[in-house]
Amino acid sequence: MFDHTHQPYLLTRAYGFDGKVSPRFTMNVGSIMDPTHAKYVKDGAVSWVMSFALLRDDGKRVYPDLITMVDRGFYFNGSKY
Repeated sequence: MFDHTHQPYLLTRAYGFDGKVSPRFTMNVGSIMDPTHAKYVKDGAVSWVMSFALLRDDGKRVYPDLITMVDRGFYFNGSKY
């Protein structure tokens, strides 16, 4: 369970035994909000990284893809945006 947070993270773990392992993940996608627009922060000091996430589903499994941004840009599938 998450409270209000802008911190992106992806936590993985697996459960099982005898060669039958099932992966699990917990993901906080963070926020795509541009910190320069947080006018309510008086000193301009924010503690988040712009980020977003995708979930890819092949019909059997779901694959998390957490994308963090630097200078309002990001890489996706080998291309910079």
